[in-house]
Amino acid sequence: MNTESSSVVREGHRQPPPPANRRRREIRRRGVAAGLTVLAFLTTTAAPAAAATHLSAQRSMRVNTCDRGTFYSFDQWSKGNAQLCVNTWQRADGSYAVEASFYADFYYYWGAAWYSDGTCVFGCSLSGHFALEKSDGSRMYGWFSNSLNGNSGWAGHTFDVGSGRYQLTASVRKEGGYWRNQGSGQYSASSVVPMNDLKITVDLP
Repeated sequence: MNTESSSVVREGHRQPPPPANRRRREIRRRGVAAGLTVLAFLTTTAAPAAAATHLSAQRSMRVNTCDRGTFYSFDQWSKGNAQLCVNTWQRADGSYAVEASFYADFYYYWGAAWYSDGTCVFGCSLSGHFALEKSDGSRMYGWFSNSLNGNSGWAGHTFDVGSGRYQLTASVRKEGGYWRNQGSGQYSASSVVPMNDLKITVDLP
């Protein structure tokens, strides 16, 4: 009988309360855990909010559109494979950014084959301008002049516009390269490649 009574007492026995300093440590740990939970929630909600803000600033990009062509020097001893491309971004205020870019690879002809024209002993350059003309005849220009260090060249410009129909063109001139390296006169002219006939129509609602 004493054994049963002793057993009941052991099963229902409660540990004495922890010291005060231990309770304070447990409270601090719970506070830190709660703070981390709140921070995690704010982080996960802040990222979509930041992305939404960025998208509201630049809402949509239209598909990249390009026009391509091959252009020659006056005697066809040099050529450039060129492309004019445009991207358009619509901003939150309804205006647009029209991003124009021009890229070309250059070659020279010798014997019976074309070779990459990437040696610029006397320097190579790519210069010209973009023109964006609205349907009412008004125009905007973006000028550029770049040095070339290899067989390819790139130029770009961004126009800020409103709704309407536009035509983008590029007037570009490449100078220098293999034939310029051979001397002056006819050889120099053989390294000049004008590229002027590329154009793209852009409709912005």
